Amino acid sequence: MGVGFVASATVAFAVLYLLSDAFGVERVPLAARQGTAAVVCVLLFLVDAWGVRRGRTCTLALPRQTSKRLYYSRGPRIGAFVWGLDTGLSVTTYRVSATTWAALGLTALHIAPVWTGISYGLGFALPIMAAILVPRWRPDAEDGTRREPRWIPRLLQRRVHVVQTGGLVAITATTALLTTALLGVTW
Repeated sequence: MGVGFVASATVAFAVLYLLSDAFGVERVPLAARQGTAAVVCVLLFLVDAWGVRRGRTCTLALPRQTSKRLYYSRGPRIGAFVWGLDTGLSVTTYRVSATTWAALGLTALHIAPVWTGISYGLGFALPIMAAILVPRWRPDAEDGTRREPRWIPRLLQRRVHVVQTGGLVAITATTALLTTALLGVTW
């Protein structure tokens, strides 16, 4: 899943970057692009804050998930890879936070580099890999039932608000950096 996610995120962000390049976004003054990005980040912050307050995930995504049948019909390797390809496209399934949209916007405005998709993909894939590889695995039960560590999905489900809060912090920090750049403040 992680390989598919990184691959499709890399391609999606690169295509967006190249499309915006074809439309001449680089000819727009940097200050105008930074101002636009700051406004977009403020709007995305408001969307996420509204969602967190109501206990919802990001509402700016398609409310769909990759079918689990794919895993069973194609097997664990191909099914997980295709699942990663789908979710790595960034806009085709549920999103927990609007930070995805912020990253896409920054990439389209050429404020973030063309390789942003690699970072985005690894930010998803590395924790998933750790969740799979780190826990001690137990042998299957005598009846053949797999004994997977159930604490991982339970922990992730209970901590969605932590990820959402992290997204709010990231969007706030991005907005602050864009604003200081617009004001000419240097560090």
